[in-house]
Amino acid sequence: MKTIIVCAGHSDQQSGAVSPDGKYKEEDLAQRLRNRVATLLRADGQFRVLTDGGDRENKPLRDAVQLVKANPGALAIEIHFNAASQPSVKGVEVLSKPQHKLLAQQLAFSIAEITGSPLRGVLGWRADNAGQHHRLAFCEVGGAIVEVEFLSNPDALTQYLTLESEVAISLANALRDAAKGV
Repeated sequence: MKTIIVCAGHSDQQSGAVSPDGKYKEEDLAQRLRNRVATLLRADGQFRVLTDGGDRENKPLRDAVQLVKANPGALAIEIHFNAASQPSVKGVEVLSKPQHKLLAQQLAFSIAEITGSPLRGVLGWRADNAGQHHRLAFCEVGGAIVEVEFLSNPDALTQYLTLESEVAISLANALRDAAKGV
């Protein structure tokens, strides 16, 4: 049985980005989406689905990395939300090693086709060492980091929140297809 690991970026100790109005924290949105995607995949019954915490728990990165290391060959993602100094920036991107480029593009597209947000990078893929990034621990162990949308863009955030359930379904479907090799 194929293992799929779904982690929520940041943790209970480090919240990540915060929306301009202070109402939404990256850790909470990532955890909420992680839980929805994991629930959908578990309901399928075809996969072993692991997460980096329970319903209201978001463990630190080191625990997510250990989870991936302990499950070689697993399909692993970590959910994040981006932020930028300019509030108009929006888009979806998935950071990974080059060998996971196609998966990254499929995951990014699964979100963009629901939200209508643009694909950033190369059709939604960015190398894990692109820009300010280098040696991202989750990517180093074979995972992909899914940047769902820009939390700093109020319009993009509202659009995402309106479509959150549909994004979860589409992302779960993309993971399901990838795990089956479709």
